[in-house]
Amino acid sequence: MKEYWTSLASLLGVLAFCQGILQTVFPPELRFAFLKLFNKIFHWFSSYYYFDITEIDGVNTNELYNAVQLYLAPPSPSPAVASA
Repeated sequence: MKEYWTSLASLLGVLAFCQGILQTVFPPELRFAFLKLFNKIFHWFSSYYYFDITEIDGVNTNELYNAVQLYLAPPSPSPAVASA
């Protein structure tokens, strides 16, 4: 078990050293551009979608918005069955 913690500490030290070198060598603008690119690539493989459905479509209320509100609303309690 001791070897595991020693290896983990050594790996974290190497990662901290590499992070310091990268921050020293590469300017913040380049790092930001790389992170933006990485974020775009990561989101291409994401399984989640985001839809922005507005409440009002022109003058009228959006029917799709009403349907989504109904779908996402908490379930209403079922009526109690009267026992005889």
